[in-house]
Amino acid sequence: MKIVKKIIDSKGEGKVVLKPTTNEDLWEAYNVISPGDVITSVTIRRIQRQTVGGGQDSERKPMKLSLKVTQVDYDPGASRLRVAGTNLHETQWVKFNQFHTFELQPFFEFTVWKHHWNNVSLNRILAATDESRGATTAIVVLEEGSALICLVSDSLTLVKAKVEKVIPRKSPLGMSKRQTAIEKFLSNVYQSMVNAIDLEAVKAIVIGSPGFIKEDLLKMITTEGSKDSSKGWGNAKAKILLETTSSGSMAAVSELLQLPSVQRHMGDSKAAVETAELEKFLQAIFMESDRVCYGIKHVQAAIDMGAVEKLLISDNIFRSNNLSERKRAVALTEAVEASSGVVRVFSAEHPAGRQVAQFGGLAATLRFPVDLEEEEVEAEDDAPADGAESDWATGDELPY
Repeated sequence: MKIVKKIIDSKGEGKVVLKPTTNEDLWEAYNVISPGDVITSVTIRRIQRQTVGGGQDSERKPMKLSLKVTQVDYDPGASRLRVAGTNLHETQWVKFNQFHTFELQPFFEFTVWKHHWNNVSLNRILAATDESRGATTAIVVLEEGSALICLVSDSLTLVKAKVEKVIPRKSPLGMSKRQTAIEKFLSNVYQSMVNAIDLEAVKAIVIGSPGFIKEDLLKMITTEGSKDSSKGWGNAKAKILLETTSSGSMAAVSELLQLPSVQRHMGDSKAAVETAELEKFLQAIFMESDRVCYGIKHVQAAIDMGAVEKLLISDNIFRSNNLSERKRAVALTEAVEASSGVVRVFSAEHPAGRQVAQFGGLAATLRFPVDLEEEEVEAEDDAPADGAESDWATGDELPY
């Protein structure tokens, strides 16, 4: 990500001109743009017009528009960020308040204006400008007849290819057909890896499977790679790590990311750090349950006591359409940092981030043991009588 220009006043109001250079940069922008923001970009719009003969004609016309955002959608497979909104400045071709949709892509500049840039959004944009980020790990999980080829970067886990082939069952009379089918399947997996993986860009290639089919794939890679040195796969073995998994599904990707051997190969990548942090939290649930908490009410209570040492929060929360919910999420992170705690924002596009979402999108490890169940009982005792106004009765409670 490149920051072309940044103009933000002391109150946090202002604009940032961004130029995404990768698919991952679009994901970061998706996490920053919210309903109510104003996005300015050059776009193409189909214009209808009357012909001399009274008929209808159309042309695709480039123009610059500013939209007040109503909806943001991201498609990682297509490398496209769609931002829908209403036009703020009437032109010859687009009326005021008319709906339009930007399709933002890598290497096209756009401007994001906000009433208030919070620290979470600014830090996310600044982190995206770090050129050392984006180094990926390739993960291949397979079982007989099925394989997934994934790329794991700082913010995304993308399924780049899926390979499937029917493998005949074992039988004394059909062993030759079965072996031929397996070899064809492995050849298809290898070709898909060549097409999906940039050997120079990845830190490692992790291959996981039940049984010994991962070793068979490695033999296929070594054999086929040596036949064409121009693609570099003849020397790929140095980057390949073999591990055993319970299946060849996406669940196996999560298994691999939790292995210390895989985390060592991934180094200090965000995905590896997130997975390690989540694993510590999950272990603490069983070993020291009074030193962890999750869900908005318990995490808020722990923050109020200054007990939170580390906050794990899903980036889904910062994309809420409800402004008060987004503000509250930012306030939680700022409160933790103000008390010298650490905040980890988990990507919803990583397996670890999906697990955090299952805990309500918020989880925390604590500096000291806290009986939050007792705190909740005391809070209920102090609750206002029927008919009295309550902070939780305003409709602003987070939906997680």
